[in-house]
Amino acid sequence: MTNLIHDAYDNYPAKQKDSKATNNSLTPYEFYLSACELRTGQHGSFAEAIGEAYIVADKGNSQKLVDAFPELFLRGWHWVQSKRITQTGEGQDA
Repeated sequence: MTNLIHDAYDNYPAKQKDSKATNNSLTPYEFYLSACELRTGQHGSFAEAIGEAYIVADKGNSQKLVDAFPELFLRGWHWVQSKRITQTGEGQDA
């Protein structure tokens, strides 16, 4: 999953003319889960505010947030995946 962060950097809109091409790596539900993770406050107040804004935004504005901060959402998704792996691993060890 760490490749997601590297992919986000490599596909950053400043490096590519079509920024929407950078955001096709996650489904809308995965973006939502990422926003929920960001909203926890464990990733800083800015990430918390962006996560909250994504959750309450309409479809057009949520896409604008994803286009503006793709690396932030991918980082949130990375943490979602890490937590799933950790929780699954703990359950298997028991």
